[in-house]
Amino acid sequence: MPRPLLLWRPEPVTAPDTPRPPRTFRWRGRDWQASAQTGPERIAPEWWLDDPDWRSGPRDYWRVDTDRGERLWLFYAHGGATSSGWFCQGSFA
Repeated sequence: MPRPLLLWRPEPVTAPDTPRPPRTFRWRGRDWQASAQTGPERIAPEWWLDDPDWRSGPRDYWRVDTDRGERLWLFYAHGGATSSGWFCQGSFA
């Protein structure tokens, strides 16, 4: 799967807490509508490292195209030391 051009620390996304990619979601104070999704690609934390950013457990990454033309890198965190849920971590060119 291609990687995003811009990366940032995971930011919470308001969406139903289900592993299916959301059709609508709220991120950075704006409502978004997904027009297409590609994925998932599962990435798991390295068990030998205690990285606070990975306490959410395994992640399923999706490339989400929006009706505004944005292409975002969202992931669903399955939960670990923290709760499950959706996050945005990057954008594609």
